[in-house]
Amino acid sequence: MTSIATTTSRRTRVALACLAAMMSCGGEPGSDAARPDGSAPPVAVPVEAGTAAPGPVAVAESGDWTIGVLSAPPTVTGGPVPVLTEIRTGTHPEYERFTAELRAAEGLPGYHVEYIDRPLHECGSGKQVFPVGDAWLELRLEPAAAHTEAGEATLGAREIAVDATLLRRIYRTCDFEAVVVHVLALSAPNPFRVLTLSGPPRIVVDIQR
Repeated sequence: MTSIATTTSRRTRVALACLAAMMSCGGEPGSDAARPDGSAPPVAVPVEAGTAAPGPVAVAESGDWTIGVLSAPPTVTGGPVPVLTEIRTGTHPEYERFTAELRAAEGLPGYHVEYIDRPLHECGSGKQVFPVGDAWLELRLEPAAAHTEAGEATLGAREIAVDATLLRRIYRTCDFEAVVVHVLALSAPNPFRVLTLSGPPRIVVDIQR
C-alpha cells in the first residue's frame, strides 16, 4: 500500500516540474511572448491627425527611429518667437533629410511630428490641400513664425517640389499665431527621427530610405 506521504511527495514533484516548464516557456514578465489567453501583445500604431488614439501610440525619444509620434516641449525661455529663416533638404545613403533653420535668441520651439492622412488643411482658412505621394509626415513647431514682426515672409513658396527618391514635396500649411506647420509628402511611410542641432539652431527630420 502506498503511503500518504509518498503520494504527496510524488504530487509535489509533478507540480514543481509543471511550474518549471511554464516558467521556461512563458518568458520574463512584460516580454513580447504570447499571453496566457493566447492573444498577441499590443502593437503601437501611428495616430492620424484629428482622430482619437485607437490604442497605444509609439512615442520615441528624440534621435530614435519610429513610425509613431515624436514630440518635445519648447526650450524658449522668453524674448522674441523663434523665426524660420530657411528650409532645405538633403540626400544621404541611408536617409533623406529635411532641415528647418531658425533665428532664435535663446532656445528652440517645441515640435510634434507624426504621419497624418489627407487632405491637408491650411490653418486659418481651412482650405483643403490634396498632396502628392503615399505618406504625409507633419512637423508642427510652436512657438515659431515664418514671417517677421512686420509681416514679411521669411521662407519661399508654400509648396516646394523636391528632386529626391523618397521626399517628393513640402507643403507649409500653417504660419499663424506662433504655429508653423510643414507636411513632407513621401513615397512611403518609412521610419523617421528628429534631431536638434546648434550653430545655427536647427530642427532636423530624417526619413529612412
